[in-house]
This record gives sequence, C-alpha cells and structure tokens, in this order.
Amino acid sequence: MTTEKKKNCPYCGEEIMAVAKKCKHCGEWLEQPATKPVREQKPAPVAQQTRPQRREPEPAPVQTTTETKERVDFLDNPLSNYMKTISYVAYATIFAILIYGLQELIGDTIDSGIYKFVNYVPSGIVYLVFIVSFILMYFGMYQGIRQRSSQISNWLLVFFIWEIVSALISFGLVISADSQYEADENLLGWFVLCTPFDLALSIIPGVMIVKRYEGALKWLGQFLIYGAILYWFSDLLDNMAYEGAPAKYVALFMDCFLMIAEIGIYAKLLTEPVVNTEDSKDDA
Repeated sequence: MTTEKKKNCPYCGEEIMAVAKKCKHCGEWLEQPATKPVREQKPAPVAQQTRPQRREPEPAPVQTTTETKERVDFLDNPLSNYMKTISYVAYATIFAILIYGLQELIGDTIDSGIYKFVNYVPSGIVYLVFIVSFILMYFGMYQGIRQRSSQISNWLLVFFIWEIVSALISFGLVISADSQYEADENLLGWFVLCTPFDLALSIIPGVMIVKRYEGALKWLGQFLIYGAILYWFSDLLDNMAYEGAPAKYVALFMDCFLMIAEIGIYAKLLTEPVVNTEDSKDDA
C-alpha cells in the first residue's frame, strides 16, 4: 500500500496533499490558478474614410439697389440771361406761322386786323427769325447738357443739326415750288425720306435722358420721345390729306401746340431761376 506524500500548508500549518494546489483547511491558493487564455481580439475595423463631398458655393444674395436719378431743373448755359427774350420771340413767330397756315387753308376771305398786321411782315423773315431762335435754344441746350453728359450732348448735337437742316430744306422746297401742288409733292417726298432719321435721332437721346434724370430735364427727354411721334403723325396728316380737309387744320394746330410746348421746356431749363432775396435773408 502506497502512501501519498503530504506537506503542511504554509498558511495554516495543516497537513495537506503534496500535490494540492489549494488548502482544504484555509482555502488559500498554494499556486496561482491558470488563467484562461485570452481570446485574441481582432482590431476593430477602421472606418472607411469617405472622400468629403464638395460643397457647392452658395449664391451671393442679390442686392437690389435702386439707382437714384439726378434732379435737374436748370442747365447753366451762356444764353441763360437772354433765354426768356428768345423764347418770347419764338412764341411770336409761331403765332405768325399759325396765321399764315390759316390764311393758306381758308383763303383770302379773312379780313381782320390781326391778319393784316401779320401780313405786313414778310413770311420769309418770320421763318428766318423762327429758325434763328431755335438755333439759339439748341445751342444753349447743348452747352448745358455737355456739362453733365458728353454722350447725350453728342446725340443732341446731331439731332439739333438735323432739325435745322431739315427745316431749311423744307423751307427751300416750299419757296422754290411754282405752285402749291408742287410744294406739297416736294414736302411729301422729303417727309418719307427723313422720317426714320427724325424718329431715331430724337428718341435715342430722349430715352437716355429719361433713364438718368428727373425734373425739367426729364420733361425734355419725354418730349423728345413722344413729341417725335406726335410730330410725325402731324406731318403725316398734313402731307396725306387733300387740300382744305379737316386733317389739315388738325395738323396745323398740332404742330403749333408741339412747338409751343417745346419752347416752354427749353425756356424752363435754360432760363436762370430768380432767387428771392428776402427768402435768402431769412435762411441766413
């Protein structure tokens, strides 16, 4: 019979088996228990790096800025001190032209003091004074506009020169004609030829002025646009209507009304405003 080897527990001194790993009396471990093998952990998968998406730039906010127009009620020019007198002379010539037109339409049956007084002045002189007065107003207008916009002033210069040349040619066609019928035929041909130039050279600077300015200068721009169309319609009535037709009277009065309105705008823009000294003293 074999006896197993024994030994004493180093902790409590009791006798235990020599191969014991733990004391059965005190419960102390004589050898450290074998640890369970640690399961090898796989490294966590690295998150797949995704390519950052390109962000589209946000559109810049639209800035709605309202462009302020300059208000202009007076254009400085060399003739500002004389423009009121020039406008009065132009009004007088238009009145005389109206009388001449009525005499031509009605005939020599009119026997009135006003008609006799107007007939004392030769029609050639009246038309010449009329053209000269408009040349002076065109000159003042060009000088005043040029200080603000060379582009607009250049367009107006071409328009003014064309108006003067057109008026002189029309006057020459009437004077050189042997009869009223021949004069009407000449004017009709000239009207057809110059209509596109009249409209274009008047409307283009008119649109430019309306877009940039307020006040009396804007009135000029509007007149250049709408006045050109009304002048064209008036000339169309005058040239297409038969002699003595009511359309002839409409065209005559329309022409005179448009010329009076045009002179009024020029006088407003080119005449230096009078400063009230009493108001200026109060402001001081």
